[in-house]
Amino acid sequence: MKKIDFNTMIMTPLIMKFKRKVIDSPEYFDILTAVWILSNNDDNPIMLYDSLNKRLSIPSTIDLKKMVLSRRELFRPGVKKSELEKKKINWKSNHNIPEYLLEFSDEQRKKIINEITEADVFRSQFRIGEKTDKTSIETINWGLNHIEKIRQYRIEKQNESLQRISSKWVPILSLVITLFTISSTMFLQNASINNQRVLKKLEIKNMNIIEQYKNIISAMTDLKYDLMKNNHNNEDLVIVNFEKAYKNMLPYMDSTSINSFMQNCRHFLSHYQECKLIESNPSSKYQKIKEINTLSMVQEDIESLLVNTLYLNSTIK
Repeated sequence: MKKIDFNTMIMTPLIMKFKRKVIDSPEYFDILTAVWILSNNDDNPIMLYDSLNKRLSIPSTIDLKKMVLSRRELFRPGVKKSELEKKKINWKSNHNIPEYLLEFSDEQRKKIINEITEADVFRSQFRIGEKTDKTSIETINWGLNHIEKIRQYRIEKQNESLQRISSKWVPILSLVITLFTISSTMFLQNASINNQRVLKKLEIKNMNIIEQYKNIISAMTDLKYDLMKNNHNNEDLVIVNFEKAYKNMLPYMDSTSINSFMQNCRHFLSHYQECKLIESNPSSKYQKIKEINTLSMVQEDIESLLVNTLYLNSTIK
């Protein structure tokens, strides 16, 4: 009788189905990037699914375990039983214990630790063995570039849809254009002042972070300006620059800041797309102005978050 390959017959189809369905969600690549960075840069090389779900506030629509299984080139599910048992002994002694376990009493904590199995943990493909240091920045960058290539493929697919919508625009009333032009001047002036203030504080910290900060603020300003002018010729390039600067910021942020940064960037792009969708309806001009004002407020939140994370909290060494 021919032997049934469990992975081929059952697990592989399930993983492929998960990829097709979840990879389209806006949170997928944000969470994948954060998990990749933490799994390579955390003090503890053994990652607990429950711990990361808590630390990153992963929504219920994302199954972290399936995500890890679907990206075997980045992550290795499970761990040797002997290694896990040694780690559990350390955790029971409150040594390098996962943060989420500290919320429980000593009795509850020991019970939870005892119930942890190999199926509840994973690690980076590049941190194998009982004693392993944090992964090199070169390896982390390789993973980020790999994720970026997958993300770009999804962006290209989404852009095909956006292009079909943009081809149906109608000209906006001249009065609205005038109002947008006046508003854009104010926005650009405010952005310039804020950029100068932040760049002055950050210039002695890290030239690379300064450049990424400039890129992400510039991309947001350009997107707003394009909305006001109804000119989206450079939209694809600006969004790619925004995504690239966003990605390059993540290694310098802690897990709490990463989560807030993700949410604010998603809000910004969501309102941007909403503005584009209502451009073809002249009667919605006031709604569009309202959305652009919302974009400005979200941009201010992102700027404040970056200042607090990169400068005031001194997370850059």
